[in-house]
Amino acid sequence: MTIRIGTRASKLALAQAKWVIDRITARYTDIKVDLIKITTNGDRII
Repeated sequence: MTIRIGTRASKLALAQAKWVIDRITARYTDIKVDLIKITTNGDRII
């Protein structure tokens, strides 16, 4: 099974998402996780 996790592309958001992915894959070894980086209009302006 594959799950997709979406997160903003900031360093903090990526670190938090990777923390979650590590916990999921450690507990459920048969699950594959795709990390989807999301950029909003607000992110583009800053």
